[in-house]
Amino acid sequence: MKLIFHIGLNKTGSTHLQNMLSFNRDKLLNQGILYINPHVTSTVGEGASGNAAELALDFGSGRLNRVRRSLAASVGEGCKAGAHTICLSTEFMYHELVKEKKSTLFEAICKDVGFSEVTLAIVFREPVSHAVSAYVHRCGNQPMNAFTHWISSSDYQGDFGYAGYELWDELLLFQTNLYENRYFNIDCYDYSNGLDQILNEFTGVILDKVVRGISNVSVTCTEAEILRMVYRASPDLAMLLRKHWKELSSSLKASDSDLKGAFKKLVASNTDYENTIQAMSRYVSFSLASYNEEEGLVSHSYIRTDPNYVVTKYQIETFCDAITEYQAQIYSPKNVLKYILRNVFPSFYKFLLKFRS
Repeated sequence: MKLIFHIGLNKTGSTHLQNMLSFNRDKLLNQGILYINPHVTSTVGEGASGNAAELALDFGSGRLNRVRRSLAASVGEGCKAGAHTICLSTEFMYHELVKEKKSTLFEAICKDVGFSEVTLAIVFREPVSHAVSAYVHRCGNQPMNAFTHWISSSDYQGDFGYAGYELWDELLLFQTNLYENRYFNIDCYDYSNGLDQILNEFTGVILDKVVRGISNVSVTCTEAEILRMVYRASPDLAMLLRKHWKELSSSLKASDSDLKGAFKKLVASNTDYENTIQAMSRYVSFSLASYNEEEGLVSHSYIRTDPNYVVTKYQIETFCDAITEYQAQIYSPKNVLKYILRNVFPSFYKFLLKFRS
């Protein structure tokens, strides 16, 4: 049995790739490729992260027996379905496999469960657009540093890129710990070549377009900066507001090309930028970034809160709706009961949490 595994990068169209693989499951199986546990994302922010997300989290947490059982089960399913290849996908796995000794550990597990050949597929994206996309996507989910600090810091040691931009270090680790591993076949793709073309090359099958499902949209740069500040006061409100803004049509949002352009210039002027471009060019063809892209202007009336921060009335209305919903959640019977248990009966509350887990 063979394994083809799409492992990242994050923010390179993973949701679209996973929707395509899920939607074309039968077509892939007709060619001997089994995509385990298909799922087409149907709502904004659903965050499925592929059919191997749980496997990647188990691997990162050291639950290797669960990883082994999961891969062995996939081999069994493949044999039962008459497939010769298992197809997995999650953008979480790249962060794990570039770590020292992790690729060797995963190699041993793959051999143990019976995979005769493993191909890892990685989609690279030019660092200027990748860094900005990663930053705005993470704001509102976790405590984030300001972009100027974030882009000048490395975050390889953990936190999934919340303290700093991880690619500066991870790309060098990719070469040392993963690319030079002789057991894996490493297929690298350029995001700018188009996701459908990448999938056709990755699977060797011409796949049909997805007729349902959505992509994992991001907030704007301005919204991201507001979310970063809201998160400091209330993480729950920030995550709720992020969800609402992701659901708001881009046609109702103000252009924030000034702020986005400033972010891009910070990436391209970073001391690690050219070294990263040169390293990445070993695997895919990249040129130095053009970070002065013109953004389409929105005709709606807007409110300017700062030379770089622009929002429309619709974005502000969405903010107010999120606050109203957040207040309703706080005073719901369930949350009131949780508050009483946690603060009046802390020992019993801890027991319930332990029992539940």
